Amino acid sequence: AEKMQEAVLIFSRIDTRGKGSITPEQLLGAVREMEEYVGTKVPKSGIKECLQCSRYLGHGGEVQFELFVALFGVDTGEAEAELDDAVDRARQTFDAIDVDGSGSLAFHELVAGLHRLDIQFDDDECKKMFAEVDEDGSGVIDFLEFCRLVGIVNIPRRIRRRFAVKTRDADQLVVEDEGEEVE
Repeated sequence: AEKMQEAVLIFSRIDTRGKGSITPEQLLGAVREMEEYVGTKVPKSGIKECLQCSRYLGHGGEVQFELFVALFGVDTGEAEAELDDAVDRARQTFDAIDVDGSGSLAFHELVAGLHRLDIQFDDDECKKMFAEVDEDGSGVIDFLEFCRLVGIVNIPRRIRRRFAVKTRDADQLVVEDEGEEVE
């Protein structure tokens, strides 16, 4: 479990584009960091095989998280279960903070929620954090932005679908952050 958490942190930090994949150049840096953490070296043949597999799978040579953790013998089923649990806990926290039930957090809700959770920030820190997380500039934080705030990134579409929200304009389900209809 600790190996998986470290892999998630390293991958998330290196995936600066938030695409859920890293370039071959980024892979080398990530592998070096992970090798330091686990104390074992990944053979060059393993890295080469990982890149070939990525191209074969149609990812254009970019390495998905699952391939990255496989280099270190981490069970991807375990990884997905941990991610599911983390997203569920984030959703529970988000819903508890979203006192008006709007499905998004206004600045005052976030501040009040942090205080209720006994997490103390001064106003300037909160404003800066809010602005950084509000990636779309909407003035509120949606659930996926909140996930990024608490360190959960690269959420697979399969998990995002579980958190579909009703739109105000139509009776169709829309997956947050993607704007696509869900059947």
